[in-house]
Amino acid sequence: MNFLKSFIAGLFSLFFGILLIITVCVFSISSFANKDNIVNNMKQADILTEVKKIRNSGNSLGQSGVAQVIDEMYSLASQFSVSEDVVDKIIDSKITKEIIGDAVGNLTDYVINGKETRILTSDDIYDLINDNLDDILKSSDISIDEGQKEKFLREIKKQLPDMVEVIPTSKDLLGSDYGYELEQVQEIFSNETKIILCICLVISMVIVIVIKRKNFEWCINLGVSLLISGLIIMGLALVAPEFITGMMDSIDLSLLTSSFTELSVKPILYSGASILVLAIILLVFYKVLNRKKN
Repeated sequence: MNFLKSFIAGLFSLFFGILLIITVCVFSISSFANKDNIVNNMKQADILTEVKKIRNSGNSLGQSGVAQVIDEMYSLASQFSVSEDVVDKIIDSKITKEIIGDAVGNLTDYVINGKETRILTSDDIYDLINDNLDDILKSSDISIDEGQKEKFLREIKKQLPDMVEVIPTSKDLLGSDYGYELEQVQEIFSNETKIILCICLVISMVIVIVIKRKNFEWCINLGVSLLISGLIIMGLALVAPEFITGMMDSIDLSLLTSSFTELSVKPILYSGASILVLAIILLVFYKVLNRKKN
């Protein structure tokens, strides 16, 4: 009978650990993919360094999406004798990061959370650039004459519709060959799935506690389960950047990979560390109880 109880408790401890790993990943990824969160995190990303890598790699030909938009900006600046320093400051500005953050946020929030978000139009982007160009130049101690600025803005307004068109949107993804896969991803990260995961997690934990309630033996079962789960979650956080790199390449946002992946895995890494701390507390608690009992 004791063997059977131990076996069942061990089985549900394993089930609890697996559920915990899945739950942490689902909640962390879903939370990070929120559009507002993407835009906020984009402000910390080093976009300019990634842009320079693309321009100096010799592979700018054939680039599309966001990379092509950046190339067009440099090309336009060159046509109107606007220095690359000016373009660098524009790219590294809060406004550009907000625009790119919107583009990425539209995709992630739709792909992961199934949320339809408002897409910035070419007029929206032009208004942002026009309203903030003077402040960007002033803060960077860069000056261009009014004639250059007007020509630059006029040409940007003319080119923006073509630039915006090459940036993938949720509608583009919906009409692509990956419609079914997108539905499956959205199902995984849906609220219904999150509720089911939480309920199953609580049920499995309660079963272990009830079966192993004698002398707080459940601390050992859940403590070991938490310890292993925490290590696996932290391991996943370390290998996740490679997965995210592949995902961003597939939706043509590869220029953001290096600057963005570190931010994206932090919630998972912190969750894994917290679980490890909780596991250690449970195991120490059980050890202290045993010593007192003896």
